Amino acid sequence: MVHTLTLSLSLSLSLSLSSLSSLSFSLSLSLSLSLFCTQNTHRGAIQGKGLASPKLNAMIGMFHDGGTNSKFAGNIAAGSERAGFSGPGVACGDTQSFVQNVAHSALAGYWFDFYRTPSVHAQTGCAALTDFTAWKIWEYGIYGETLMPYVHVTGAKVLDSKVGIWLHMGGASSISHVIEDTKVVIKDSLIVGHSSNGNCGKIKPSLHTCTFYMAWCNHVGPHHVGIYVSAFGSGANMAPVIKPWFDSGTYPALYGHSEVGDVTFAGFGLPCTSGPRANKRDYAFSGVPDKNADSWYVCMYVCMHLDNRYRLMYTYISNI
Repeated sequence: MVHTLTLSLSLSLSLSLSSLSSLSFSLSLSLSLSLFCTQNTHRGAIQGKGLASPKLNAMIGMFHDGGTNSKFAGNIAAGSERAGFSGPGVACGDTQSFVQNVAHSALAGYWFDFYRTPSVHAQTGCAALTDFTAWKIWEYGIYGETLMPYVHVTGAKVLDSKVGIWLHMGGASSISHVIEDTKVVIKDSLIVGHSSNGNCGKIKPSLHTCTFYMAWCNHVGPHHVGIYVSAFGSGANMAPVIKPWFDSGTYPALYGHSEVGDVTFAGFGLPCTSGPRANKRDYAFSGVPDKNADSWYVCMYVCMHLDNRYRLMYTYISNI
């Protein structure tokens, strides 16, 4: 575990006494703090039953954006026992505030903040994640349960993740006959199911990672999936208290659609001949098996780039 801490402090004090009844006093203080962390743990989280704001805190990132006008550039989150990064994303069209950030060897890569994302982007209704890389991820490379109209993922690179990208959209009540234009956009990205650095053996996350009762370390897999077809619901599901997290868990919305364009898929098919994943097929696209069929809506795929080795193994749709 490596930590680098830099602290600077300056203090100035002035005091003026002009009379026995008049006193002026001024104090100025400046403080700057920078912290670099290469590994963190959440040990003790097993005691967290009753955890506040579980849709964030159960998978909060090593780097968490809880501020306003934040900028994250060139950061690496390695070995987090939850997510590498978490937050509300950035405004759609913003290509400067979140760039060249990398997460690896974690339960999740990027975790959208369920509670703040809608309010941060209330004016435009559109949140985005840009230029993000995640590899060796045990559960989700990019996970979002967002009660807002639009989410865009651009320039993502996800490798060796059980699920590359999963986005659950919701908020418009179908029972009240409300129709909302809701859309997921994934573009200009690379998703690799199993690279030359992939794992076919029995390597698992550390003891402390999976003993946390909301981690549900085995609720996805053994198949790797590049993109799970987004679900469009009337509200939130029961994640992370109840698994699986990709269950719609609510009435389907009346409208929604997805657009996937200029995305390259590689390393899907039958990557393992031994170990727990022996002869398990991986899929570039998949519906959620036995779940959510009534919450899938139109999905448009444009300019896909596919690895030719496994052309017949790219899509798995069940229960339509």
